[in-house]
Amino acid sequence: MSYTRKTSPLDLLNNFRAQQNDERYRDIVEELVDALFLVKPISGAFFYTNDKAIAFSGYSRAEFNTLHLVDIFSPDQSAEILKIICNVEAGVNYSLRNILFRARSGVLIPVDIRLSSCTRGDEDFVMILMREYTQRIPTQSLNRHHVSIAALSEMMEALPHAVSDDFIEQTLGVSRQMLGAESVMLYWRSINPPGFNIGRAINFPSKFPSLIAADDPALKSAAFSWRLGERPASALARAARAGNFAALHAHAISDRSTLLGLFVVMYTESDNQPPDVPALTAVAAHYFSALLLQLRRAQTTNETEAYASEVSQQLEAIMSQTSEGILRINAMGRVVDLNSAAETLLGFHLNDMVNEPLEDVLVASQPLASQLIETLKRGARWDGVETDLIRRDGDSLAAFIRAAPLMSRGNTFIGGLIVITDRRQQKFFQTQSDHLERRAWLGDVSAIFAHDVRNPLNGISTGLGLFATKFLPPDPLAERVGMMQAEVLRIDQLVNNVLLAVKSSEANYQQTSLVPLLTRTLIRWAPRLAKLNIQLEKEIDPTTPQVMADLNQMDQVFTNLIVNAVDAIGTNGTLSIKCFKAAHAQTPRGNFVELIFSDTGHGIPIEIQQRIFDPFITTKADGTGLGLAITKRIVNAHKGSIFVESFSGIGTAFHIFLPIAESKQ
Repeated sequence: MSYTRKTSPLDLLNNFRAQQNDERYRDIVEELVDALFLVKPISGAFFYTNDKAIAFSGYSRAEFNTLHLVDIFSPDQSAEILKIICNVEAGVNYSLRNILFRARSGVLIPVDIRLSSCTRGDEDFVMILMREYTQRIPTQSLNRHHVSIAALSEMMEALPHAVSDDFIEQTLGVSRQMLGAESVMLYWRSINPPGFNIGRAINFPSKFPSLIAADDPALKSAAFSWRLGERPASALARAARAGNFAALHAHAISDRSTLLGLFVVMYTESDNQPPDVPALTAVAAHYFSALLLQLRRAQTTNETEAYASEVSQQLEAIMSQTSEGILRINAMGRVVDLNSAAETLLGFHLNDMVNEPLEDVLVASQPLASQLIETLKRGARWDGVETDLIRRDGDSLAAFIRAAPLMSRGNTFIGGLIVITDRRQQKFFQTQSDHLERRAWLGDVSAIFAHDVRNPLNGISTGLGLFATKFLPPDPLAERVGMMQAEVLRIDQLVNNVLLAVKSSEANYQQTSLVPLLTRTLIRWAPRLAKLNIQLEKEIDPTTPQVMADLNQMDQVFTNLIVNAVDAIGTNGTLSIKCFKAAHAQTPRGNFVELIFSDTGHGIPIEIQQRIFDPFITTKADGTGLGLAITKRIVNAHKGSIFVESFSGIGTAFHIFLPIAESKQ
């Protein structure tokens, strides 16, 4: 029994007692579709009943004059109902459902009643409107229909957003609401063991099987139903009967012709089923089929997006790490993307180039962009061309350009990739190679020339020696002969230097310490340095590791560098010489000894520094430019390296690195 208090008063018959002899009021009361009882709440006596109440109850009006309220209700409910009637407030309506009315025959009839209080003078009355419960069934069916429609609408709205298995659980709950069932279950196809395993369920009965055999009758057709009293041919029906269920409905969940699962709904009472339960069960099963398809699509989409993201990240990593510039253009020939290398090579930024025509970005010394795009539009590759590109700052960039088309699945041109290879380094190496080749050729020529000059030079020197014995001072010819002998000696020294610079000499490498050799060299130069007022600063580590060196050649290296420093200083300066285990940032890979010869001279002009070790490059008016070339050749022969640091007006420092000798076992 349940009741509801409503705040809208039922005033239709409030004045009936005063007007009960008025035919208009009596006609209204008799036209009511409900049975009407007008009672006194205090005594429980009946004051008036309409014809519907007489016909419904089986009592006559005379009998109602002797009856009490407790006589027309079930003994279990009469006391509670009488309490409610006695406490009905004026102007307030109460509704009670599922009340058992006791007819004159003694039969208990389920009814719904509405209560309303009215007052006339000093008397209170309660009006009871009564309707048989069965007359409420159409309203319940309509409400159930509305619930089903709302649930179905909710399911359809959720379908496009289904992305995880959680939607299966949610849909199962909404399906149960749509069908008004006590239990709903989903069985999924199983390979091992063969059959259909229970997957999801709400209120899964303990006696139901977790596995349905593949040949179960419930799986023979798309729809299966069982009701209490029918023969339970299926394992599901037998379990439903054992669980005291009144009805069971099942429908196949399939993908075209493939059976994927089974949707099962059950009711404990047949009256709780909607009239269209088979159709609703089929709708729910078809929805689960669509849901599974949507979940597979969502999974495929997620996997595709994850794969695409991974590929995109890998491609982005490759594009960001490669030293080649890469541009991507669309079908209109406009730039849509480029990597950082392309930005560096061309001098543009991505924001400056996006949606710009290729011909405004790829500016070359010869027409290039239009021909490239036309080739790509034909679906052909651009095999490549050497050209000079004009950077944004106006500088020239030696580059190699190649391109490939981008085609859609329908083989439609959608854009292209353009690859720019920086050829400046290759050009530099080619220039260096050509230079070395010319130097090698010049060396060979110089060696031949020096060798051929030496013999006649020796003859000239011998002849001048003979003349010197015949012309003695104060003969004017004696001075002229002396000058000629000095020039011949200088030419002979030059020829020797040329041969030394261009021709390898035999070296006697031995494991030795550079410290004593450097000390002897400085002792030999000390008087001249003192005469020129050049201060000598030494920082020679006595623990400097030994090297493999030819002592004579290394003495020549030291002498050449000291001579250059003295010539640069002139007078009144400082010569600094250091020797220790190398720790300089430009030290070659491995273990080396470093020697530094620095001076406070005028420095080397910056335009000459890069070529200072080339033959015949010198800053001296009377220099030959072979001293440093010989020095570098000797250092390189010792598997070492040499470089210069010089600042105008400050001085110059030569750094020599020689590999440390391996210790003798």
